[in-house]
Amino acid sequence: MAMVDPLETEAKALEDQAEALELAGRNDDFKAEVLALIGTPPPLTTTTLREVGEHVKKQARVELPLPPLAAILTWNDPLWDEVAAPESHLPEAGEQGLQSKFCRLLNSAPSSMSFEFHDVHTAPSVCGNDLKPDTVMSLRGIPVCPLTTGAIMNLKRQDGAYDNDKNVGQAVTYGRTFLQQLPRGLRDTVYVALTDLQRITLMRVTLPANGQLKVDMSTQLADVKSILLQLLSCQPASLRVQLPDLGPSLKITGLLGHGATSHVFQGATSNGDEVAIKVPLARTLDHELEMLLTLRGLRGVPSLAIDTLVQGAIVSTPVLQPLTLAVIWRARLHLAVPALVSTFKDAHNMGLVNRDVRLSNLMTDTAASVLWPIDWGCATRQQQAPFEGTVHYASKAILDQLILEQWLQFGQHASVLATPADDLESLVCTAFCVTHPDMQVELEKLAKHQLADILSWWQHTAWASRPAWTEALQAARVQDYTSVGVRLQRLLE
Repeated sequence: MAMVDPLETEAKALEDQAEALELAGRNDDFKAEVLALIGTPPPLTTTTLREVGEHVKKQARVELPLPPLAAILTWNDPLWDEVAAPESHLPEAGEQGLQSKFCRLLNSAPSSMSFEFHDVHTAPSVCGNDLKPDTVMSLRGIPVCPLTTGAIMNLKRQDGAYDNDKNVGQAVTYGRTFLQQLPRGLRDTVYVALTDLQRITLMRVTLPANGQLKVDMSTQLADVKSILLQLLSCQPASLRVQLPDLGPSLKITGLLGHGATSHVFQGATSNGDEVAIKVPLARTLDHELEMLLTLRGLRGVPSLAIDTLVQGAIVSTPVLQPLTLAVIWRARLHLAVPALVSTFKDAHNMGLVNRDVRLSNLMTDTAASVLWPIDWGCATRQQQAPFEGTVHYASKAILDQLILEQWLQFGQHASVLATPADDLESLVCTAFCVTHPDMQVELEKLAKHQLADILSWWQHTAWASRPAWTEALQAARVQDYTSVGVRLQRLLE
């Protein structure tokens, strides 16, 4: 049986993505993304990993800064002599054989430094859900996640072409995808290495706020063991790996997610309790803390583990997972929809309107079969207030007001009347997108200033010829909580 080359699989996936985008009428956007990826305008209509690598390798090679190797650092393992020898027989073993040897070497790696290597080649780790680098170097003793990763490394067979165009293009794609996941402004650089364990090439991939990717590439370096020891001995700050300082009572153990205004970490208290830690990027979380204190005790609203901000962060329980259609079906979470609607009803009875009900702000604890609205940062006690929220899931009443304000040129922070019915309608819109993920992609292609187009999309694309959804929508607009809960439960079943 012929072996499937994972590199060929990823190259084919990238080509298929380009073809799909062209068929969807978005080829211009994809070309623009390619330009940002390689830094200079290429004469390309589509791109492959090989073409990306070719353009990167045209740039002058540089010497990338690494700390000097301390004499006390050693990696004594006779296996190094076997894999690094010129007469090594590993070319016949291919990448899988080399990966197996390196996994054995990891067992003898020094343990006195801030970083450690992890074999992650069998599953997605730090480069999104589709890309699987072979190895990552992350902070010692902390679960692997993008925020704790200092370097990414791919192992290539010892056939003399480990840093060919296609392999370099693959490595650059890893680096770019890795950086795109991180909150903007938190970090813009990562090291990526290519090696066959006889030679190694380093790349420093940088993705600044303007989106113009830059790749600095070293020459081929012969002493692989020494280079890996130098990487391991880097200080986290030198690789821009840093975790927020939350004091001695909290320890960050992973990254749960991030948005435009905050990132959310998984953590543990000094007592060992698991918590979610929301750290702001820009504005403070004082208002959201006040809302959570007001909502304390409501089923489905996260509980504060600490009643005050900790270094500006909100600490809450439980630790939740994102909501998807697969999760809903697997855990039969459609049965929890009426209780979710009741959570909003209870908040509304307390005079609060959430104003930002959308898919990314709904999460689940499948063990308890509860749906949780997790973000109350846009909630308000006032019905008339400057607009906050996400226009793609806003109600027709909100969109009508925003369109009028836009036409009158009153600015982006228009004052709108928000009511409980708007939360319910946004919930119906969110449930629709959960069950129609392809249409959600189509919706979110619309820019947030295209208010009339967003409203038209809901009226003429989403709701057209869907009477069951229209009935749920009408129930939301008249604030019939019971009917909304029952109808959405059936639609999500």
